[in-house]
Amino acid sequence: MKKLLSLLLTLLLAGILTLSVALAGCGSIGSNGRAETAPAGESGMAATASEATEAQTLDSFDFSLTDRDSDALYDEEAATIISFDSANQVETITQEGVYIARGSSEGGQLIVDLSNAEDPDNAKAQVVLDNLTLTNTTAPALLVAQADKVFITLAEGSTNTLSDGTGRTDLEALTTTAADASSTESEEAAESEEANENATLYSHDDLSINGSGSLVVSSANHHAIKCQDDLVIADGSLKVTAGGDGIRGKDSVKIAGGTITVEAGDDGIISTQTDAPYEQGFISITGGQITVAATDDGLKGEALVRLAGGSVSIEDSTEGLEACLVWLEGGLHTITSSDDGINAAGDIRSDYLINITGGTTYVNAEGDGLDSNDTLTQSGGTVVVAGPAQTFGEGALDAERLAQITGGTMLAVDNAGMSMGYGSESTQGSLLYTLSGVESAGTRISLLDSADAVLFTFVAPKEFSTLAYSSPELTVGESYRFVRGGEVASSTSSGFEFLTGGTLSGGETLTSFTLSEQIAQIRADGSVSAYTGSGMMGPGGGGAGGGGPGGNRSRGTADSGWASNRGTQLPRPE
Repeated sequence: MKKLLSLLLTLLLAGILTLSVALAGCGSIGSNGRAETAPAGESGMAATASEATEAQTLDSFDFSLTDRDSDALYDEEAATIISFDSANQVETITQEGVYIARGSSEGGQLIVDLSNAEDPDNAKAQVVLDNLTLTNTTAPALLVAQADKVFITLAEGSTNTLSDGTGRTDLEALTTTAADASSTESEEAAESEEANENATLYSHDDLSINGSGSLVVSSANHHAIKCQDDLVIADGSLKVTAGGDGIRGKDSVKIAGGTITVEAGDDGIISTQTDAPYEQGFISITGGQITVAATDDGLKGEALVRLAGGSVSIEDSTEGLEACLVWLEGGLHTITSSDDGINAAGDIRSDYLINITGGTTYVNAEGDGLDSNDTLTQSGGTVVVAGPAQTFGEGALDAERLAQITGGTMLAVDNAGMSMGYGSESTQGSLLYTLSGVESAGTRISLLDSADAVLFTFVAPKEFSTLAYSSPELTVGESYRFVRGGEVASSTSSGFEFLTGGTLSGGETLTSFTLSEQIAQIRADGSVSAYTGSGMMGPGGGGAGGGGPGGNRSRGTADSGWASNRGTQLPRPE
């Protein structure tokens, strides 16, 4: 949706931008993680998708955790006990060691300030929360004022609660609404908040959370958990609710385990670092079960969002995942968004990339499903996208420069008239299929081979008229048919009503065809042509290269994988 605002400007500058790319190449990620110019191909033009991907690595990002990050052991007999048993009680930890905090206090506060430790620059403390309840309306309930690193351990079997009650009275001036977010006053407030301890659990330094207990953190108007350095969540059960961001790390947020539930009035989980050399400002998830409901972005990294394991369920968001770089490497993830599901965009880099190498990801988006402002690549994993049903100018897939698949499985459906598939640089079978009309939500659509084996069967959660599919099982010369309805037995589920294998009984054949092109465009009448990425797709499809009725004009080339025209929408069949 956001790209529609720049529709006219994009068309006017298309020729200039094309010339600029040809002369200068495209942005890529060097080994140091900074934006660089991509190497030129043999022709001297911008690098191909495969060349660009080779240069795009994550070597410069530090995803590592220390052994102590996940070590929840402590010696209770050797620890210092801190007991909260009265109102407005403030306790301060000033030396390294292990501390166990228990009890409750209305107006209470626990502070870690190791500035007077023997070696304050390297001073660390372990704070064990063992059934601790603190409510504070004038300051963070738990504050790390100064330390090299603090480890918060959630004691086994414990339930701990940190809250600002009905709101922080000392931060009322920082409270702004989403409607005011672009005003000068709100921008000044956003800048000043970095100097304010505007969270219920606030840390100026590295913070790590582990242990098997539970922690509930809430903030009525501001952030729940905020760390101005690196934030690690290794284990534990966390329930976070916030009027602002749920979990906010500056340099990074690394999640390796635990069960985390976030409800946020702004971003769910965010990493905010924007300073050069752009090797920070990332979210890395390698384990755990994370559930997010956010008013704005579900997960947002200024530089990178990386899902390499665990389970992420974004139940509500404006944009599900957003960062300059989005890497899907493993795990099982579901994303629901009112705008883009996964958006590779941002302000601190120019080498935007969605890279899919593993895992299973399901996206249900009302804007673009997968939207890269430069490159979309897939070499493994399974991605299922239910794209927009009504929104013109959006599609299940949208890559501004290159869209390439070399492995894995992708299925994407939409009904928005801006559909595209993977481009001709792909190395496995890929097709873009235009149905004769609009299918309703809840319709099962399946693809069968000549032996009636099911390549996939999918029950769409919304109406659709275009389908993109790629799989290593697609074979040039093989005959296939799309079938509507029926029942499937003996299938392997990737989740979300998407199944592979097995047999289909019943159903109505919509289109039969022989796959004569590796990268193919399939029309409802069964005709097949090479998919070049030119021509807007929609019910009744305009065909490759032509754009069909309405005089649509492609912004791409035969190698780009684009079909995201910015012209007139094709008329739907009567």
